[in-house]
Amino acid sequence: MQIKLTNVLFTHMKGISKFIVKTLLFLCCTTVFSLSSDTLFSQNAKVAIESDKTVTIFEVFELIGKQTECTFIYQADIFQNLPEVHLKKGVIKVIKLLAECLPEESFNISVTRDNYITISRKKTKSLKQDKIQVQGVITDLNGLPLAGVNIHIKNTNTGTSSNFNGAYTIIANTEDVLLFSFVGFKTQEISIQGRNEINIQMETDVTTLNTVEINAGYYTVK
Repeated sequence: MQIKLTNVLFTHMKGISKFIVKTLLFLCCTTVFSLSSDTLFSQNAKVAIESDKTVTIFEVFELIGKQTECTFIYQADIFQNLPEVHLKKGVIKVIKLLAECLPEESFNISVTRDNYITISRKKTKSLKQDKIQVQGVITDLNGLPLAGVNIHIKNTNTGTSSNFNGAYTIIANTEDVLLFSFVGFKTQEISIQGRNEINIQMETDVTTLNTVEINAGYYTVK
């Protein structure tokens, strides 16, 4: 009698295939869940503070390192001038503790896989200075107006000069510095500091005057 084993073998192979697929799915799920657990560990990790105390940020890192598997990555000089922080007794999440110790406007805190916590400083945006009009009168020590005095904004190419009455006007930033210079007088450096009017009395520079020659046409005078 002849026995056909085709269907039996097919059924057996089909069962093995299902077993292999189920096994692979189980292993994949196990891997995904294990990665998720590692990734979220730092987010959910907590530390116990035994008593109220004031500490530095490095002592905070040491406290967290002893009680968790967190590893910190940061540049050595980013915590300069950072004040000490006061810790209260109790249990607190690592991320919350770091947020209380490091000002949000100054630091970035990011949690990566394998329990690494990266801390970096935020780039500070330069404050935009307001433009203002500065005016004034320039005189000598006797109160006489000086015409032709050079008024220059320090570290720029912007400048002007005083008129016949010694008056001048210039547009500058509130924190700019003005340089006042004139032949025979000492150069003065004045910070604007938000002022709209700056009057200047120029002081005679005797050393400079000794080197100035005036040619009157038929004779020369120092």
